[in-house]
Amino acid sequence: MFCTECGKDINDKAAVCIHCGVATPNSKAAIDNKGADIGMKLLSLFIPIVGLILYLSWKDTKPIAAKDVGKFAIIGVCISAGLGILMFIISMAMVGSAMSSFPY
Repeated sequence: MFCTECGKDINDKAAVCIHCGVATPNSKAAIDNKGADIGMKLLSLFIPIVGLILYLSWKDTKPIAAKDVGKFAIIGVCISAGLGILMFIISMAMVGSAMSSFPY
């Protein structure tokens, strides 16, 4: 196997390159540094508190996955807030319309 950083020949089972110190695809750091799967992203989108908890628990060990679920949690909060505002506006318009039809 060859190092992806310096290109020198290294052992196939090496976790890091002995020449430059870069992690190889076999290392635990390389394996843990994958993004979150679609199920965790959707869970974070629909239940943002889960995304926050996953972000806080993964930020040191799985930074890319933590960033993924964190982004989806923020998007979920923004969508929820937008829908809440929209529902408030629609309900106030309906109440105003119903109140105007009552004779005083």
